[in-house]
Amino acid sequence: MEEKYFVKEQISEETFQKFYPKYVEERDKILQVMPKTPVSVSNLEIKLNEAMTFSSKLNTI
Repeated sequence: MEEKYFVKEQISEETFQKFYPKYVEERDKILQVMPKTPVSVSNLEIKLNEAMTFSSKLNTI
């Protein structure tokens, strides 16, 4: 519930540290599953990294 309030606002260091491990764990799970998927896209990892970078900067838009 608390996460939704930080879409357009800056979060404190304390709040960042609270949620960061959750998202790192989520990202790591996705990266573990990616090589096992039958989808064959030559630049999938590059595009996913670009999407993660873009989404991490959404609060600055």
